[in-house]
Amino acid sequence: MADTARIDEENRREIAAMNRGVIDRLERDGAVQRLCDARVELFGVADFFSDAECERLMGLIDAVARPSPVFDVDQGRAARTSFSGDMNPQDPFIRMLHRRLDDLIGAESEWGETMQGQRYGVGQEFKAHHDWFSIPPSPTGPPTWPRAGSAPGR
Repeated sequence: MADTARIDEENRREIAAMNRGVIDRLERDGAVQRLCDARVELFGVADFFSDAECERLMGLIDAVARPSPVFDVDQGRAARTSFSGDMNPQDPFIRMLHRRLDDLIGAESEWGETMQGQRYGVGQEFKAHHDWFSIPPSPTGPPTWPRAGSAPGR
């Protein structure tokens, strides 16, 4: 597996190969449909979660939702108006859904982050942004890595 904490040309090739493997796997799966958009590799699976699973998942998200965190306060607040919630990775229901996702793309469960849910209210929107951690410390403030590095899924 590629080391996503290391950034160099060899690592970029390893990550590109992993991505290509996932895309190839999805394209071979008869239940997966490629959704047309030249700007993004986008796939869909009809009824991947049942209606009952979706209802239960939305309830779990609502129970833990909080204003979406940002690490760059100046840019982030404008980009993230949603509410986010980390799912309990030990919850059997969440583990089942996560395993289904991992099986779909052929990933080891250790490769991913904690499953999260987002909620958008009227007037809220998603704007393109990047989440990152400052290493070395950001010139505008303290390093984010010590806070984020110990958080689940980091």
